Amino acid sequence: MDLQIRYSLSLALRLLDTTSRDVITGSEIALFRNGQPVELVQRPGGFFIFVNYPREDFLLGIRAKGFEPIDFPVRYEELNGQLPELSLQLIPEKDRFKSLGVSIEGFLPKIRSLIAVKPDGGSCFIRGFDSRKKLLTIFNPNTLSFDRVHYALVDPENERFYPFRILEGLPGQVYRIDRDLPKDFRPSFPICPVIFGRTKEGSYCLRMRDEGGATRRILRWETEEGDFFKSIDIRRPETFYIP
Repeated sequence: MDLQIRYSLSLALRLLDTTSRDVITGSEIALFRNGQPVELVQRPGGFFIFVNYPREDFLLGIRAKGFEPIDFPVRYEELNGQLPELSLQLIPEKDRFKSLGVSIEGFLPKIRSLIAVKPDGGSCFIRGFDSRKKLLTIFNPNTLSFDRVHYALVDPENERFYPFRILEGLPGQVYRIDRDLPKDFRPSFPICPVIFGRTKEGSYCLRMRDEGGATRRILRWETEEGDFFKSIDIRRPETFYIP
């Protein structure tokens, strides 16, 4: 008798440390689907695989040692129908992070999101953008790893940046992204990974590594009144205040 076992891929999940861009792997991670534990199945590339679950929206709980807990609503209409892949960025716990960088914490009524970029010292830049097809061409002379999902086009002089999400990588350093970009960009504008913070009921938290070299970071936060930007120096705590 032939016995055939079929597996149906429900979700491929990758976890990243938002401060270092490192992939998070290991056994000290617990995943939950609508509050129920999920058996960990790890694959090369740092992916956790969900198999034989219905492709229905659910609440994904993540508990990883050394990182803040996260509960994320998975919506399949936002994922690739053939290969539903999701990358989430976790924030290191404060005590674990003390010797690695800085933490910005506070309270701002009606804050919705808080992110940041490191605008200086990079070597990956925009080369062109097809707004109709949303195709981004980059100049990457040092062949830096470009394997994250969330990046930003940065205007260093005006201290602003425009986040986007990569949908697909194509030959020739071309990437399909999820939104339009400003038409007045210059080839000197860098492409930088986004550092994610946490906001909840007016409180906010953002952690950033001090890796040596350039110390400027640009913050972007959103409220019901719009988007706001501020440049800080990670070695000057007096600049950390969000007005």
